[in-house]
Amino acid sequence: MNKQLTLALCLLGMFATAQTKTTASAKKTTAKKETKAVEVTTIPDRKAEYVGGNDAMEKYIIANLKYPAKLETDTSIKTRKVFMKFMVDKTGKVTDVSVMKGIKGCKDCSEEAIRVVSTMPNWSPAIEANQAIDSWFTLPISFAKK
Repeated sequence: MNKQLTLALCLLGMFATAQTKTTASAKKTTAKKETKAVEVTTIPDRKAEYVGGNDAMEKYIIANLKYPAKLETDTSIKTRKVFMKFMVDKTGKVTDVSVMKGIKGCKDCSEEAIRVVSTMPNWSPAIEANQAIDSWFTLPISFAKK
């Protein structure tokens, strides 16, 4: 089976959340009577953005995402979307990449989405009070043949 697969990224449902990590003045007491700072999230003035915008990100993902063989052979898998979460640090580097929700029955899909997101070039970081900040980004990646 030597057919060429073309991947399409469905960005219609793409959404992003950019949140900064700040330490609140409130303290949380754990069961062991320890006190630790509680993280509070705020929305920055400007969210992190892939350099070149969504169209450039779509082109990058299409060029780099490999269609897992599992999706070709397992017809019981109906969902084709992996929801990713990652940090764009204040230098624009993508870090802390993880799967929020994967495709049931396709571990290869999650691994491939992690690989592609982890190898993304630097982004424009989020901005808060005219300073670059670390922020979280959520991105759905769809596996679809064209």
